[in-house]
Amino acid sequence: MLGNPLRWELMLLYADGRLISATDAAPAVHRPFHMVLKHLRILREAGLLVCQVSNQDARYLLYYMPEQWRPRAGMFDFGCCVMNLPPSLT
Repeated sequence: MLGNPLRWELMLLYADGRLISATDAAPAVHRPFHMVLKHLRILREAGLLVCQVSNQDARYLLYYMPEQWRPRAGMFDFGCCVMNLPPSLT
């Protein structure tokens, strides 16, 4: 599931809990929109990201990482494993 490098990039992008659309995530990770959207869907189906409809435009889904997966800055806690991110990535 997290074996794809793009999914790791997306996880790092969403690690601070911000609401980010696929439209905004694509240039941030330097990938085409359709590719980012596919991987966001995979992460959402795995329960690692959640999405909600934008208050400004109902056509846009805003993705975010729930607090349960990021108990503190620089850490992912997926229950079965805990990962501390290097300081350069946080």
